[in-house]
Amino acid sequence: MEKLTKTNPNLYYSSTTEIAHALFPFIKEHMNRMPVDEQALFRNITVRDIEMLLSFR
Repeated sequence: MEKLTKTNPNLYYSSTTEIAHALFPFIKEHMNRMPVDEQALFRNITVRDIEMLLSFR
């Protein structure tokens, strides 16, 4: 999130849906840098899954 808000400061004020749509490609792009167990968790994640996870914060 920190990297995304640096490139898009308005993201802080965006809706959960907009944030999820911004996070999705970022996660997919950086997945190869994650530990293998985390890659397994995020391999099949969807934008809707991200929205749900963000709603718990």
